Amino acid sequence: MGNPQRNGVTVADEQSSDWTLEAAKARLQAEGWTPGGSEMYSGAPVIRGGRQLEAASEEFYATKDGAVVTVSAVTILTPDAAGTTLATHLGVTGPRWEPVAIMLGGLVGAVTGWLLTGWAGYRLRRRTCLAG
Repeated sequence: MGNPQRNGVTVADEQSSDWTLEAAKARLQAEGWTPGGSEMYSGAPVIRGGRQLEAASEEFYATKDGAVVTVSAVTILTPDAAGTTLATHLGVTGPRWEPVAIMLGGLVGAVTGWLLTGWAGYRLRRRTCLAG
């Protein structure tokens, strides 16, 4: 379960206490998105107002028609500053064949470069032998 590549724009980044990732996942699923895996990170410190606060982060992604939306929540666990910040990131996924095409192009380029270098080296060596 890997998160698709994140290239796109951040759509929303807001402080909320009544919105959860479960609610976001349910709304996206109701709109026809296919939710992916969820990843949780704990112990990530957050600095707010010069104070270091204890926090936990959770993130999930959903895909639909080549688009991917990533929803992240950072929950502040420090009692006097508790709250949740949600961020929504919208981007697109590349075609499935793209990595294969990149690898194949790199291999063809490397072989072509190697052959051209060998040919040029042979021609230059032959030229210096005839001149000398």
